[in-house]
Amino acid sequence: EDERDELGRDRPASDYNIGTNDRWKAVGPAHKQRFLQYQPTKDQLSKATIDDDNNDPNNGTGEYLHHLRRTLFQSSSFGKWLGRITSLGHPLGQRGKVRRFRPGHDYTVAHYGVLTTNSVLDATLCFCPGEGKQCAFDEATGELIGSDDDAIWESGDAGGFECYIAADEGGEEEGPDAEYD
Repeated sequence: EDERDELGRDRPASDYNIGTNDRWKAVGPAHKQRFLQYQPTKDQLSKATIDDDNNDPNNGTGEYLHHLRRTLFQSSSFGKWLGRITSLGHPLGQRGKVRRFRPGHDYTVAHYGVLTTNSVLDATLCFCPGEGKQCAFDEATGELIGSDDDAIWESGDAGGFECYIAADEGGEEEGPDAEYD
């Protein structure tokens, strides 16, 4: 969908609404996050399969990712597998989103979110361009060798990461001046 919207690959877009439509909605608030979230139609919520019609412009990335979310991440088999590879047991529930981060537009900022005393597992499935091959470094030329899509990830100039921040043990009631006393 980035190609269709002419995003990325050094193509700056000054229109902050680019990529939004009746299915991709902008999410905020701007001081914490901005990205597009896929909102399936009522018909898609009940469909078990995707109509694989290449001529249908509505069969975009969002529809396929929503289908993957429903058939894989919400399946009992996936829950059992997560229970086996973690020490958390079978999941008691799940929340999922299909999100799109537009190059040069979207972000999330680290914040506490919802603090809980129960264990919570975050799982992220991310699709990025490239062949997934680690680039080699040519010492003679000082250049990375590999595809441009793989090299941009190696450079650290693009991409994202997840960071988990432990909440302060003392709590917020101490106030901001407590560390200076």
